[in-house]
Amino acid sequence: MCYKIMILAIYLVLIISPLGSKAQVLTTFLRPLSLMLNRNGANVTQPYDTKPLILNFIGLVTRHGYPAEEHRVTTEDGYKLRIHRIPGSPKSLPAAGKPVVFLQHGLFSSSDIFVLHGPNRDLAFLLADNGYDVWIGNSRGNTYSRAHVRLFPDKDPEFWYFSFQEIALYDASATIDFILYSTREKSLVFIGHSIGATVGLALLSTKPEYNNKVRLFVSLGPTAYWRRPKGVVRWLRTHGAGIKRAFVRAGRNEIFPQQAVGTFFDTMCGDESPFSSLCGFIVERVVTIDSKVMNKTELAYVFSHFPAGASTRTLFHCYQNLVSGKFQMYDYGEEENLKIYGQRAAPVFDLGHVTAPTVLIYGRADIIATPEDTKELARNLPNVVLVDSVPSEKFNHLDFLLSANAKSLLYDRIIKIVQQFS
Repeated sequence: MCYKIMILAIYLVLIISPLGSKAQVLTTFLRPLSLMLNRNGANVTQPYDTKPLILNFIGLVTRHGYPAEEHRVTTEDGYKLRIHRIPGSPKSLPAAGKPVVFLQHGLFSSSDIFVLHGPNRDLAFLLADNGYDVWIGNSRGNTYSRAHVRLFPDKDPEFWYFSFQEIALYDASATIDFILYSTREKSLVFIGHSIGATVGLALLSTKPEYNNKVRLFVSLGPTAYWRRPKGVVRWLRTHGAGIKRAFVRAGRNEIFPQQAVGTFFDTMCGDESPFSSLCGFIVERVVTIDSKVMNKTELAYVFSHFPAGASTRTLFHCYQNLVSGKFQMYDYGEEENLKIYGQRAAPVFDLGHVTAPTVLIYGRADIIATPEDTKELARNLPNVVLVDSVPSEKFNHLDFLLSANAKSLLYDRIIKIVQQFS
């Protein structure tokens, strides 16, 4: 997806640029692009010396006077995760016995995505203000979870041999167990966005005992079925095989490390960039945010935190399900499938096991988790208490997290729903 858009962007800009400036255009685009695609990009020295300090999760939260904590969780298969917590707020001080809400980010993201804009706008702060003990996960391979008991992400390809399947079975389960042990609570509310919702579905269907630990599962823009793709997703279904082969041939196991991507988008989207209007086009059509409700400076700020890194195998798993139209476990090939699953074909996740009360909310303009696919997902789940859209015709996939209007359109309603199950 990124290759197609970036190549198109370079082509368009070269066409409209004066002859003497074409070399400068190529330099502007290609240097940060090379950093973005660098397998070890997270360790490349970046030209941020003259930029404002990029805060981590703790800094993003405490700058507003809210308490924040970081905890470390080691999974059964050895990944070291750093998860975050907002135990209270100036309006609701930390206290034992608060109901727990767990937020799970989507693909290429991290816990930062839930706290970028601060109180009265981000869901995590609003939940804390309303008396909830808010915990936020970080999946293996992202900025906060690039560690393992024996593997090194910049040295051992094996570190990256995972998809959302392992994130569900190992990361989400270990995180939920740690949260419930730490808080002495018996259950929590699970809110997942995009692949974060997919992780919840995979966990609850494969380890049904976790349905007893999730009192409510809220799924925002869930990406389980891709049977009616639109826009760039439809293009990926046709051309994804070639992109996958290119990644495999290049030996790419990690994609979009945070610092390198931030450099690229800061170059493209900053107010001083000659390509800021092109940036808005890319963001709206591909990254799926309504750029009309987010200015260019804000976009550059968001892209200093997002994307935050992921494994290429997670992309391959998504592409596999896009082509098959099934919500299916990772396909290792017939021989390996026999060893791992006891059958030649990768099994389908059994959604009949997802018995936790489930809320599905979709965006009417979402091209990644389309309304039609979300409604079909609802028909295959046994305990759906609500399936509905965000009341906006232009609400797209990342608007769930980044829209300036998300509070009035969505978050106030989510909090009311959560209160019914607290």
